[in-house]
This record gives sequence, C-alpha cells and structure tokens, in this order.
Amino acid sequence: MEVVSANGRRVIVDRDVDVEALLRIMRGLEALR
Repeated sequence: MEVVSANGRRVIVDRDVDVEALLRIMRGLEALR
C-alpha cells in the first residue's frame, strides 16, 4: 500500500499496518518539520 503524506512524500507501508497508528506517525513526522 502506498500513502502520500501532506507534504507529498510517498511512504510505502505493509498492508497489516494499523491505519490509525500510521496516521499518528504521519502527524508526528509533520510536527517535526
């Protein structure tokens, strides 16, 4: 599965990754910038 973050970065994730956890991680990455 491929997810595109808000800043346009592409992230490839496994299918069994929890979407909620993924979104939380994405928000954390965005907050670090």
